[in-house]
Amino acid sequence: MGKVCEIQGIEPFNEVFYKDCYFNSLFSVMNYFQLDISYVLINDIFHYELLNQASGLRVRYQEIRSVNEILEEGSIRVECQLYSNNIIEDIKNAICQNIPVILAVDGFYCPNIIDIYQKKHILHTLLIVGFDDTKKIFSIIDLEVLNNLTYKKFIISYEQLIRAHRADLVVLNQEKGENTIFFYSETTGSCPLPEVRFIYLNNLRLQENIVWKGMEDLKKFIQNYKSLCYSEKSYVSKELLDCFVEVFNSKKVELYRLQRIFGTDHQLTIAYQQLQEKWKHIMTQYGLYHYSSKKQESVIFQISACLREAVQLEKKVLSKLLLYEEK
Repeated sequence: MGKVCEIQGIEPFNEVFYKDCYFNSLFSVMNYFQLDISYVLINDIFHYELLNQASGLRVRYQEIRSVNEILEEGSIRVECQLYSNNIIEDIKNAICQNIPVILAVDGFYCPNIIDIYQKKHILHTLLIVGFDDTKKIFSIIDLEVLNNLTYKKFIISYEQLIRAHRADLVVLNQEKGENTIFFYSETTGSCPLPEVRFIYLNNLRLQENIVWKGMEDLKKFIQNYKSLCYSEKSYVSKELLDCFVEVFNSKKVELYRLQRIFGTDHQLTIAYQQLQEKWKHIMTQYGLYHYSSKKQESVIFQISACLREAVQLEKKVLSKLLLYEEK
């Protein structure tokens, strides 16, 4: 009779989508080991970057420290591997020791991701939390729809997992020297981590120059906005929409972590919520403009005014954060 084993207490993380699929798997692991995910969230400082004058405003994440270093300080040991000669047995042995595993795969071979399965090749990671040798299946936590916050518990056969992990996309990463297998276990004896708010504000102040430079790039983008809207190049309108979606998504993450750091009723959190709503309005209005068959010039001017208001709001919130002191 085949062995059945599952790590109890690991749940999907669906509060916010952070950067890429690896982090949402990691947050499930951190919650399982009772390490505050805020320590990873505050490790990135967001800033704008104007890639070119034609369009190209993007949100960048300035990483302060290695994520694995943060985990180690928080009593989570991370064992990273490039590849495995017997991935099935390695995963099963880990699960039997209550060690969750994050594995790099090609989403083309993951039947649970309904919009890309056998449709699109994309490098992806999933979290493995159990197995059933009788049925030859693994229990996993993964997405149901790519880039949507729909993490759930699924099963995947041993054969499907091997095919997904040994796909060309994953092998290419291995050839570049990038790890594709991650084992997480609990350690003891670490020192208490500093208070989250202190680390976040310190990180922000250390990157103050980069953040203010990003604000200047945002202002330049706003100055170019109208001319971009009148561009005859068909792809520019879609690039603008992608830009507004990316900025809004970054605001959702920033608001989420400020709520964790300061609480939902703090004046800084409330101010940032107003900023997020402003960017949501910009994104929604431009989306309607982009997909409309009849382009109304008045919408361009309305969004331009909203952008100017957004940059002023953002400067105010940033200044308050940089000058913040505990009373």
